[in-house]
Amino acid sequence: MEDAFAYVINRTASLYPPTAWKKLTPREREIAKIICQANGGRLITNPQIADKLGISRETVKIHIRNILDKFDLHSKSELRQTLISWEIVHYPRR
Repeated sequence: MEDAFAYVINRTASLYPPTAWKKLTPREREIAKIICQANGGRLITNPQIADKLGISRETVKIHIRNILDKFDLHSKSELRQTLISWEIVHYPRR
């Protein structure tokens, strides 16, 4: 029981918006913001992100994997929900 509680406390602390946001590189922040943008009510795809930023699809995939790891999340959908709930799009770049 103690381990589960410690996990929740640690996860919550690591996901506190400023702390989690500061873990991201400038490019990861840019991609995270793009993921939050609506695309006709659907998540933006990796190829769309790649086209928008002029980078390869594989690079986008790596950045997204790194972002999800830093936030301890499993999908772009979870990331989007988390960032929107924090109104992360309004956080300063630094």
